[in-house]
Amino acid sequence: MLVLEVNQKGLRGAQCLPFALYQKIQHAVSKEMAVKKHLVASVGFVSKREIRRLNKQYRKKDRVTDVLSFSFDSGEEMGEVLVCYEVAKSQAEEFGVPVRSEVVLLIVHGLLHLLGQHHKTATQEKVMRQKIAKIMQRLSLTSRL
Repeated sequence: MLVLEVNQKGLRGAQCLPFALYQKIQHAVSKEMAVKKHLVASVGFVSKREIRRLNKQYRKKDRVTDVLSFSFDSGEEMGEVLVCYEVAKSQAEEFGVPVRSEVVLLIVHGLLHLLGQHHKTATQEKVMRQKIAKIMQRLSLTSRL
């Protein structure tokens, strides 16, 4: 079973997701990805400035992005997913979906990367999008996919 450790320190008020939603994300991702063993992933929120710095440092891409995932490969500790709330909000407006849905989609996207899913080829992209769409449906959230 996947367990999320969440730090919403960078968020305020309505930007914060309820604890119960994180529990639902854990269950939906675990079910879709057939996670049987105890795995822990951290989820955090960073500014545009910070995500750009991290993207440049680790991916050699000097630009803002919506989500980054860092795999730890150390037993139960899978890694960390970092979401830029500001970018998620802009994308939600652009795609006409609720901000909460976009934030969850980005968290799920990052978690799938930690679980070995990638989108380097068209086939991989299609599989990943299908998995995200199924998870979002399980969570009864609007998806832009």
